[in-house]
Amino acid sequence: MWDELEIHLDSPDCIPEKGILKAEHLGEYKLEIWFEENKDVSIYELDFFPLLKEEDSGEAFRPLLNKERFSQVVGRYNLTWLDSDAGEYDENAIDISPEAIRWFCNKFGKLVIKKSFVVRVHFRKKTIPVLWVLLYRHDLVILCILVI
Repeated sequence: MWDELEIHLDSPDCIPEKGILKAEHLGEYKLEIWFEENKDVSIYELDFFPLLKEEDSGEAFRPLLNKERFSQVVGRYNLTWLDSDAGEYDENAIDISPEAIRWFCNKFGKLVIKKSFVVRVHFRKKTIPVLWVLLYRHDLVILCILVI
């Protein structure tokens, strides 16, 4: 699987990502990952455990088998796990590119369906662009209104 990812990342089919906006730990080895798109957001749920247990995942990812360390994920462009002792991004930090994470999400994750669109709202004699995002999750509809 990791060899297949490496081939994908080196291919012309690999489209550069705008980045990861957010990553939220859902418990165990599951993450909710928010990808930035043009005027949209794609949200995936991904179980990392099978990816970490692969024989060829490498020594660098072995510390993520520690559930406490895994739960400290940060989504800021990359998926990042800061140094567990220093709490900083240094040589002991672990990060994975958004292109690799998107590949994992497309292959092994579950897309959380959503829709969004930009409208202009008139407020106090000003026109404000607003992003309306409808998220559909587990029979629950959430409307988010973001001023952009």
